[in-house]
Amino acid sequence: MAMKTCRECRTEISSDAKVCPNCGAKKPTGGWGLGAKILVGIIGLIVVGRIVGSGASSPTVSASQSSVVAGVSVDSLTMPASEQRLIQEYQQACTQYDAQPNEIKQSAVFRQSRIILQHVGQVTQWSGTLDRISTNQGGSNATLVIKVNSSEFYDDEVPLGSPVYAKAANMTEGQTVSFSGGSLADFNLTERGKVCDPNFEIRLTSLQ
Repeated sequence: MAMKTCRECRTEISSDAKVCPNCGAKKPTGGWGLGAKILVGIIGLIVVGRIVGSGASSPTVSASQSSVVAGVSVDSLTMPASEQRLIQEYQQACTQYDAQPNEIKQSAVFRQSRIILQHVGQVTQWSGTLDRISTNQGGSNATLVIKVNSSEFYDDEVPLGSPVYAKAANMTEGQTVSFSGGSLADFNLTERGKVCDPNFEIRLTSLQ
């Protein structure tokens, strides 16, 4: 049985575990660890602070320009409008969240941000980087993690014999991909993470 490290408490657990038996974290071998999330959050705050200080508007992601969002380069990625909108709305929500004077106000921003996913609907030909390809023992299911800026789109139920599984079998980690899917859901553990560092579960229907 393959063993991996829990992304939250760093305990060595089975790579097939859905919940860490030590700390209770969901998707314990997927996503970023706490330290990495804190680092990305700090970098993101620095970027936002510079933008606000210079009076510039929120960054727009496009294929024709070199952009850096939350410290991650998105050069050469062609993003459809719906994907750009998701990134920008979470950026705006995070800025509002961190500007609040107390946790009551922050929780109000959090509740308002929950409607962002409702605007997305079906994910169609979004762009990202294929960050991880792994399988359970025997390869009956594959786990694919696609990174878009600092967020990850995670599908751990790609079945053997499916078109997505077949496409992934001929791909390498780190390459740019186009993906479609549905059932988008946030799986961050903390309130601020859900606003400022969202990671998503998705059921992929195509991968190019």
